This record gives sequence, C-alpha cells and structure tokens, in this order.
Amino acid sequence: MNPISAKRISRVCFMREENPQDAPGGGPGNIAELRRQAAEAFKGGHFPQAGRLYQRALAASPRNPDILFNLGLVSSALRNPVMAESYFTQAITANPNFFDAYASRGLLRAQNPGQLFGAEADFTQCLRLRPNHLLALYNRGFVRLQQQTEASLRGAISDFTFVINSTLDDGHRLSATVNRGNAYLILKQWQEAAQDFRGVLSIEPGNMMARNGLGLVCQRLGHFDSSIREFQAAVGGDPVVQRAAYENLAVVFSQRGDPGDREAGERAILSARRIRPQGS
Repeated sequence: MNPISAKRISRVCFMREENPQDAPGGGPGNIAELRRQAAEAFKGGHFPQAGRLYQRALAASPRNPDILFNLGLVSSALRNPVMAESYFTQAITANPNFFDAYASRGLLRAQNPGQLFGAEADFTQCLRLRPNHLLALYNRGFVRLQQQTEASLRGAISDFTFVINSTLDDGHRLSATVNRGNAYLILKQWQEAAQDFRGVLSIEPGNMMARNGLGLVCQRLGHFDSSIREFQAAVGGDPVVQRAAYENLAVVFSQRGDPGDREAGERAILSARRIRPQGS
C-alpha cells in the first residue's frame, strides 16, 4: 500500500551579490564586474555562460565562498548534482557558517535515497545556525519521514508539529499535516493519522494526498467501503497520487471480496499501468 508524502519545500536561494573586498589580487572592480555579468547571465537562463564567468572570478579569488556557492547553483541548473554538491561543500569549507550552502546541499542530497542521512545532517546544521527556521524544519522532517525508522518518524512528527503550530502559510501547514499523518500511518497510530488527514480535507477537500492517506487508514482498520470511496476520490490527483490510489484500490478490492471486486481490482491495476510517470 502506498502513502504519498507532500513534496519538500525547496528553499529559494539567490545568487550571492558581489563583494569587492573578497577579491584581492584580481582587481576588485574586475571581480565585481565578472560576478555582475555572471548573475545577469544566470537570471537570463544562460547557465553555461554564467558558469564560465564565475570560473574566471573564482580563478582570481579561489576560496571565495559566495562564488563557490553560485557555481553550485549554476551546476544545479545544468543538472549536474555531483558538481553542485562539490561546490556547495567547498563553500561550506570556506565558510562553515554558510546557511544557504547547507540548505542547498541538503535539498540536493534529499533527492537521492542514499543520501538522506547527509541531507538530515545539513538541515540540522541549518537549525544550529538559525534555530527554529521553519523551512529547514520542514525539509528535515521530510527526509526523516523518508528514512522510515521509528526514531526518524518520531523526529519527523516533532519537526512537522513545530511547523504546523508556527507557520502562517496555509500551504506549508497543510503539507506538513499530510506528512505528519503519513508518519503516524507508518507508525500504525491510526487515530492520529486519520485526524491529520481529515483536518486537511476539512480545509482543502481536493487534497488528494490526504484522500489517499485517509483511504489507507480506513483499509488498515478494515473499513473497506470507506477506503474504496477515498481511493476513488484520490484518482483525480497528479500522476503519482493517481497511480498509488489505483494500486491501493486493487489491494482493497482483493481484500473485500464482494461480487465483482475481482474484476474491479483488475481494472484498477490496468488503470495504474496506463499512467505515465511525471517527466516521461
């Protein structure tokens, strides 16, 4: 059965502005101009050009953390995560208190299931630098949820609860509540999970991740008719939620065993297979 977590909230990191004092030996004005041109190229979507300009600036100021950070952003834009992580790490080495570099590296690592512990460590460092930073808490909660150990799930619940109680943004609060509900679901705390999913649906009835989650709670409790209704409602979501809802429907039909359920389950499986993954 498939719970669906709300996505990470990607922290928007901007290009670091030039600081002429950071460029001894290369001509402060020259470095500032290179960085200005690089930033303009980046904003215009000319990422290779931006990279070349930042490399020229870096040659004159090799340990400049802002230039290294900007090269990490350029590498991310060019879809080179290995190089991006390397630049973010170099920026952190040059400036161990560089919040944006930890946050950006954490977001990068969070996309790789094999780097979830590293992502968690990066967001934890963000919170050491800026205690109770809501986006860092949300993102750490997200990677803890993906780890799915009891300790990490308890930590995720704590992080999401703080966000839910502190944020004024409805979108962030609802996403955190869906994710906390999924953590409760994995821990088999059915009542708490149902409360979170129903709370989201009371505000946003069209939230398909919450529909899918509530369907899973009903299925675990043996309330198959209610579970089927929730999954059928959830198939109106994005392709990831649609596929999960159809797959979950097939399981519930096989468990309920009413007349016609076998055929309905087969139709659900076929529907799931027809859904193309996002980006294909």
